[in-house]
Amino acid sequence: MRLVVPSIEFVDSSLFEHLPFSDWLADYALLADRQRWPSIDELDALRVGAMRIDGIDRPQISAQSADLLKDGLHYEERILRGQLATRENNWHDLLNALVWLRYPRIKHALNAAQCADIVEVGRRQRTRAQCAMTHFDEGGAIVLCSDPGLLALWDSHDWQGLFWRERSAWGVCIAV
Repeated sequence: MRLVVPSIEFVDSSLFEHLPFSDWLADYALLADRQRWPSIDELDALRVGAMRIDGIDRPQISAQSADLLKDGLHYEERILRGQLATRENNWHDLLNALVWLRYPRIKHALNAAQCADIVEVGRRQRTRAQCAMTHFDEGGAIVLCSDPGLLALWDSHDWQGLFWRERSAWGVCIAV
């Protein structure tokens, strides 16, 4: 079986009414046009605007091309040098660019740790740590919790307790 990811025009627009996309729509109006993909230039213009607002550096969003990849660098090394190789019309890369816009400190920390591992083991191998960082980067979530009782439920994997019995706590003292 092979996953066929739908193009932007075939995605149900109601998806963008829910978190995290609803927050992103407020900041990135270009996502509201679901008839076309944002261009690399539009994404990079958002990067420049974000840096003006918060003063946090982000890698330049550049179209991934054969010429760009000729440098022989690992993807993470290229980011460390200030260039985010981005495939056009690609959900994975679009969402990655948006996360760089929203959470640059987390992305920089992950990139620095990935590059440190690359220096240690080389470009051809992936360490357990690199796999874990990539897993977090591409599918992880950060949970904020101010209630020790909820944290105990989390630590004991009491999902029934955490998500059902304590459902009223979500958005109050625990949030993703």
